[in-house]
Amino acid sequence: MILCIIIPSEDYRNFAGSRIRYGRIGSGVSEDCDIRLLCITDFDPEETEGDVFLISKCHDALSVVCASILSARGKIVGVDLFDDYFSQCENVRLSKFRNWLTSLLPFLNFVLCSTERMSHVVSAFSPGLPVHVMNDPARNFNDGGMSELLASKILDATTSRTIRVAWFGVGDNPNFKVGLSDLAHFGSALSALAGDGWFPILRILTNARAMTADNLAKLLRLPIPYSVNEWTEEEEQSLLAESLAAFIPVNCQNFSVAKSLNRAVTAMNAGCQIVSNGYPLYDKLAPFIYRSAAEFKSDLEAGTLRFRSDSIPRYVELMDNYASGVGETQSLLRFLANLDDGSIKESRALTDIAVLHGISTSGLAHKVAKRVGVLSVASPTCSAALGFDVIFRRHIRTREMVMLISSRAISRIDREARKRLFEFGKVGTQEFFSWDVPVRAEQGEFAPVTAPSEQMAFNNDWLLRIRAELAATFGITHTIVSDNSNMPIECPRGMHDREGKFC
Repeated sequence: MILCIIIPSEDYRNFAGSRIRYGRIGSGVSEDCDIRLLCITDFDPEETEGDVFLISKCHDALSVVCASILSARGKIVGVDLFDDYFSQCENVRLSKFRNWLTSLLPFLNFVLCSTERMSHVVSAFSPGLPVHVMNDPARNFNDGGMSELLASKILDATTSRTIRVAWFGVGDNPNFKVGLSDLAHFGSALSALAGDGWFPILRILTNARAMTADNLAKLLRLPIPYSVNEWTEEEEQSLLAESLAAFIPVNCQNFSVAKSLNRAVTAMNAGCQIVSNGYPLYDKLAPFIYRSAAEFKSDLEAGTLRFRSDSIPRYVELMDNYASGVGETQSLLRFLANLDDGSIKESRALTDIAVLHGISTSGLAHKVAKRVGVLSVASPTCSAALGFDVIFRRHIRTREMVMLISSRAISRIDREARKRLFEFGKVGTQEFFSWDVPVRAEQGEFAPVTAPSEQMAFNNDWLLRIRAELAATFGITHTIVSDNSNMPIECPRGMHDREGKFC
């Protein structure tokens, strides 16, 4: 079996998602399975070799087009959904993610995620779609040397009376207040570490993008001395090696509670105690998790820290259960091998699919679609200069929507129906025909809808109308929306509104 993981860029190979999830599972791969990472911009969906294809972090129409082509080739297609950008129905900024997933679902055979919580999110979109929960594998771990490491950290703390605390990770997110915001919000708990002759020191490692003036100002409220440095993998290892504890607070928003055990596991493997306030994300590791800094300090003073020499066997058991590279890989391969015929969806003909381009679209999605005969359609809000097959425009004077069909796409219309075409003129270098309405290009009365207020109003009904027109004229059964803007387009099927009703 060849498992091909499609990633958004070459840089993504060095991101935590790729390093942790895919860089650490190779040790569990048998001789009969080959795991490959391939950048989507280098991906040829017609020729690339593979049996199973997994889309990772490619949240745009190009991945949907690729999935449709792979499905038509009879390949098994899945997607990893390790972050919850989907369940916050009231957040219109995230509609592009919900629309993307809704467009992708018809071509999927399975979903991969890292928590049970995330599997429930998937079920809200597509009940019955096979889902596999794969825990984030830890870096190689064993009990060799752990006893000495724990003892040396405790000796350093009790001798120097210094409690070295670590916070590490991505400090921001474009859509949620997380990372450094969580640290600032929960940081008051660290005041319990001071006093009684103890001197706590907090070292923070985070990404450069997160170190804005606003985020750094939030940290001024922290009650203990701290320093902030830019994260690198080497700096993280150095920090955890010298720290007695890792402080990992978790807020209660949907995005945060669907996260994996990775940060706690990483810190424990470096011999750190874990203090985690807020949402109990790390309950599976409960025997080792402190829910308050005061309790951690009390155990330190009593010499009864939860992670100590005689608790190492329990630590190894938990790592085997929730963070084993070999175990997680073998479990994934068993899941893929056991996908039954009911999960293999009937392939759609590519001529039954259209890519509908919105405000901010993907030129590469257009290029790939055109190459395989998928209809490329400009919506009324699309101003990109691409060689579309069909263009929808609003008449400036009458404000009615008109469908323009290129000379290349006419062959896809029933001969009798072609009587409804009228010469329109050129758009770019292509000749176009108007459908049902005798209008001319030189009248200059057709233009994309570009004003944000008009785009918002226009989005309320144009999508349904366009889908109906494409279905009636070309027999299109599935429309892939290509729009990377934050403008809401539609409420995806299967999600709920605030009252719990289906949208």
